[in-house]
Amino acid sequence: MGPIVAGEWAGWETIGCSMAVAGVGDEICRGPYGEEALLPVNLVLPDPAAGRGDGGVV
Repeated sequence: MGPIVAGEWAGWETIGCSMAVAGVGDEICRGPYGEEALLPVNLVLPDPAAGRGDGGVV
């Protein structure tokens, strides 16, 4: 939500429902509608070293 700064909608304000999505695009949660809406989300991010195939050794 906020101002659009480029394109044919430049200068317009946006408003909607914020959402969090997983790495594969699945929706994790969707917040309520409104400019003042707030929905805190705690994300657990994977360790990038775990997917390198070296046992995570740096």
